[in-house]
Amino acid sequence: MSIVKQNETSVVQYFNTLGTVLNKIPSSNKEQPKFCGVFLFIHEKTNMAFIGAGNNLYMNKLSNFSLLRKREHTNSELQIAYNNDKKLKVFFITTPDMCEAYALKQKVLNEFYTKGLLFNQINNSDRNVVKKKIFIDGELYASLSVASKKLCIPKGTLSYRARSMHFTEVRYIL
Repeated sequence: MSIVKQNETSVVQYFNTLGTVLNKIPSSNKEQPKFCGVFLFIHEKTNMAFIGAGNNLYMNKLSNFSLLRKREHTNSELQIAYNNDKKLKVFFITTPDMCEAYALKQKVLNEFYTKGLLFNQINNSDRNVVKKKIFIDGELYASLSVASKKLCIPKGTLSYRARSMHFTEVRYIL
């Protein structure tokens, strides 16, 4: 039985076609494994969506809501919508690994990027962020995110290795 209602937004309906959609992820602890996959936040009033992928969906949900409550979320439009009425629904699709999670996230972005239904697209292009290039095993990547997606290695792991003296094959390039 699907948790997606008939009157849900087209983003949620499309999300439902990609896999089994859940509205809850159990917390991860020693007995419980981490759930890897894709999460979707829907602002109930505007039906705008924010999509992300992570290797621990429970912690991704907690950290996003923590940033929203502190008014520190990196997506300013999602932050504004949350500040107005705090009405966000959350949906999840679990995947066996991060490569599949990134592929699923990209499918949703490809489908809805030009339709104006995603918070993801609104403020990414106008950010004044200097991205560091990263050099890994003789290959240069435009950013940590690009390397993470292509190599299917979490950004945190790559960032740690780039800062560590023990991983000389991974370095930031300014």
